[in-house]
Amino acid sequence: MQVLTPGDIERGLKRLPALSTTVTQVLGLTQQQDVDIGKVSRVLAQDPGLTARILRLANSPFFGLAGQVTSIRQACVVLGNNAVRNLAAAIGIRDCFSMGEASRLGPLWRQAMERAIAAQALAQRCHRDGETAFTAGMLHDLGTMVMACCFSDALQQVEAWQGLHHGTRQQAEQAVFGIDHRLLGLRVAQQWALPAVIRQAIAGPDDTQETAPDPIVDIVQLAAALSTAPLPGEDPLQALPGASVHRLGLDATALRTWLADVEAKRALAELLA
Repeated sequence: MQVLTPGDIERGLKRLPALSTTVTQVLGLTQQQDVDIGKVSRVLAQDPGLTARILRLANSPFFGLAGQVTSIRQACVVLGNNAVRNLAAAIGIRDCFSMGEASRLGPLWRQAMERAIAAQALAQRCHRDGETAFTAGMLHDLGTMVMACCFSDALQQVEAWQGLHHGTRQQAEQAVFGIDHRLLGLRVAQQWALPAVIRQAIAGPDDTQETAPDPIVDIVQLAAALSTAPLPGEDPLQALPGASVHRLGLDATALRTWLADVEAKRALAELLA
């Protein structure tokens, strides 16, 4: 088994495209409140290709507006600024991984969309910023997507090591990469200059700290746990991390309502995947 050196990782990361200026600006808009339609339209107008793909999604059967949405401004009016921003961020970030193998990245991206939608739904229920939660949920497993895109051979070694040694996924990643997917994701998040709260969501809560993490971090933890398929007959709520549930002050009724919200939006995750 060949263990990657820091230089190998650095060279691999150079193959990952940078975020486009438009997507970087869109992610910046998710951190702002009450962004007007004109500002969103002006940012997206810089990228006609991205605009065309957003309009194609806006006119899909899911939104029930087939053929009616002809401009980004109109999309913002009928779908809402936040929905258009989320569509733009999802399309732009997905493009960064277009060089990877579809068989590996497809399932990872579908899970990222499920996580993003679940995080947004829970954030709204907790009266938190749904747009930041959407982006943080989408990027929570960024390191694994980078591994699949830029280090496919090494990822096969991770899977082989795990099967041979019966260790955890984190142990296998450490054995091959010298770091795990969370640390790799953080490196890319810093390279992309992502906001601090999104980097925190990628890293996950630090239980050694006395101060509680940002609520978005706990929201993404719950969304990530929910996106992991439960065993047949298993209650999905049983897989949720209790510490995050407690810090957010959620009871069983609130969690069941959240599950219903997520189920109602499952078709959107399929559309974005």
